[in-house]
Amino acid sequence: MTTGSGTHAPVDVVHNATAVELEREIESISGVGSGNVDVTRETDGRLRVEFIDDLGGASGVSMAISGGDLLGIDVTETQQGSGSDDEIQQIELDQAPDGGQFRLEFDGEWTALLRTDASAGAVQAALEALSTIGDDNVEVTEVDTGAGATWEVTFIAGKGEQNVPAIVAELLVDAPVASTGSDGSDEIQLLEIPATATDGHLNLIVITQEGGAGTVVPYDADADEIEDALEDLSMVGEGNVEVTRRPAPDGRFEIAFVNDLAATPIEPIIVKTNFLAGGATVDVREQSAFFVNEIQRVDVPYDDVGLGDFQLELPGHGTTGDIDFDASVEDFQDAMDAAFGAGHTEVTGKPRAWEIEFTSALGGQDLDTMVVHGGQADIGGMAIEVEELTAGNDGENTSVLTTTAFTEITDIEILEITGGGGNDTLIIDNAQGPIHFRDGIVFGGGPGSNRIIFTGDDATRATSSAHAAGESTMTFGPDAQDVQKVTYESANPIDLVPADTMQVSAGSGGDVLHLTRGEHAGEDVGVVQSGSGPGLVYDHKDALVVESGSGDDAITLNLEDLPGTVRAVTIDGQGSTVADTLLILGTPLDDEFGFTPASQAGGTLDIVANGHEITLTLAGIESLTVDASTHNTLDMLR
Repeated sequence: MTTGSGTHAPVDVVHNATAVELEREIESISGVGSGNVDVTRETDGRLRVEFIDDLGGASGVSMAISGGDLLGIDVTETQQGSGSDDEIQQIELDQAPDGGQFRLEFDGEWTALLRTDASAGAVQAALEALSTIGDDNVEVTEVDTGAGATWEVTFIAGKGEQNVPAIVAELLVDAPVASTGSDGSDEIQLLEIPATATDGHLNLIVITQEGGAGTVVPYDADADEIEDALEDLSMVGEGNVEVTRRPAPDGRFEIAFVNDLAATPIEPIIVKTNFLAGGATVDVREQSAFFVNEIQRVDVPYDDVGLGDFQLELPGHGTTGDIDFDASVEDFQDAMDAAFGAGHTEVTGKPRAWEIEFTSALGGQDLDTMVVHGGQADIGGMAIEVEELTAGNDGENTSVLTTTAFTEITDIEILEITGGGGNDTLIIDNAQGPIHFRDGIVFGGGPGSNRIIFTGDDATRATSSAHAAGESTMTFGPDAQDVQKVTYESANPIDLVPADTMQVSAGSGGDVLHLTRGEHAGEDVGVVQSGSGPGLVYDHKDALVVESGSGDDAITLNLEDLPGTVRAVTIDGQGSTVADTLLILGTPLDDEFGFTPASQAGGTLDIVANGHEITLTLAGIESLTVDASTHNTLDMLR
């Protein structure tokens, strides 16, 4: 670079430098200095360098650019399609990939963005998703050239044995998805507002070690508007964030935390899209750690039946050809590949007991259970069975709170989390210590089947947990010094925190309560159910306290369904002018009941059920019925 004071030493700039990174490199040149250059990215992708302040209006300023080999992408036709030959095209990166993304165009239609280190299965899935190609009409393999990544695309089936248009490849040299700010580099986060947004605004919530706060930006905000909004936050401040927008088709905003926030780890910005119209979703994070592939199991339950076959339909995706009862894992895999595309499933297990994991384009989805077809699928009254072992989840609707992420955040008074659409899950994990904010945690699940899961371990055992309509409170510590209060709506609670006592309070009307059994993550758990709703799921409790509230309440306690850790149960009908009834169901084994009245509507039952000793304390119960499975009944009269 040359300025009025002479020629200065060059600096090295990486090929995928952001506007912020290029500006810093130029400012480091001795003849330039901090604050004398402003770099922005134009809409066509070029970087614009403007000399300002001390160099503003200066003459004789020039830059010379030299560089080595930069990353590029090419497509070549290695075999032209004809009446007897399938067309083969090769996509090749010029050198080993170093960040970035690319996309492919075929016959006027573009694929979604792909990583430069994408697998052959990912490239094939992206091409098959094009309406101009379709399922099972290409086969992609990786070719080892010793240099850059190379994919070989063979056009088959409906696109086979014909001359097809050339694939067009476009490389988007990319900045890192997120520079963490923990290795001396500045934190850089990427924010995308999809083009499907048509109106409204979104909330951006920034959490630093100084606290957290939110700001509002319109759906069509530009980089300057987002930067100004973030700078208005007290924990960010003016000059501590720089926002630029990448050119189309990427279009994401780069948010770099600089100056006072330079080289500082920042939590991923939380985005609330409740007021964003057009069905758009916004994300600033990498793929969630809770991304789970769907796994289903197929069983042929009859060992004594010989030859036979069946077909499997995955609703909305297609149906396999015939699969033999005794198909090997390899043959079963071939049938799945032919129906749903190579690389979209992974078959394990053994003949007559196969397990299928859905991957690639089918990964991370909660899929419908496969349906069995075929005249031999039901023999002698026994049917081939398909069972969902693991529900798929893209992880985007799962939020997890742990103390490791919040130990240094002391100024936040309340934490609000909004699930938005879909089936959302909030997990509050107290295993490393209780999580609590002065004014609590608020969770709005929104539409869908939403859950709030409380977890922990014996090392951070709670002294008590209490649940009422839309509110849960966990108390930790010998002096109850740590109180975790969570309010929620449109969500079902699951309390798995080990605790001495769990208290459940019903509403003020006449309630129908059942203490019964349920299942969570493949394990038997207890459920306190009110009416026809899903109820409160619980486990790892020593004692239960159930308060039925005012009104005429009907309560059923099934002793066989109580979790094994429960040793004491208290049921309080709460009220002397109502008619609360309690029905106790025994187990199929020999149960023992010893009742000691304490008042007209209370007393104690010492119970031995299935070898399990339980003390049941009653208050405010006007009618007690004990059904020990032999129709023996004990009524307590007022």
